Amino acid sequence: MGRKDAATVKLPVDQYRKQIGKQDYKKTKPILRATKLKAEAKKTAIDDIFGCLPEFAIMITKHCLLFAPDC
Repeated sequence: MGRKDAATVKLPVDQYRKQIGKQDYKKTKPILRATKLKAEAKKTAIDDIFGCLPEFAIMITKHCLLFAPDC
C-alpha cells in the first residue's frame, strides 16, 4: 500500500514544468512565434561571431607579419 501512495506524489520539478507549460499554452501563436524567432536570431548571432574569430585572427597575424619592423 505504501508504494501506491508514493507513486502518486509528483515531484516539485514536474509540477513546475507543468505550470510553465500551461503558461506557454495560454500565449497566442504570434507571441510564441516572435519568442522563437528572437531566440533563434540570438543563437545565430553568437554562431556568426565565433565563426569569424579564426578569420580575424589570421588577418591580424598577416598584418603583424607584413607591417612589423625588421629586427
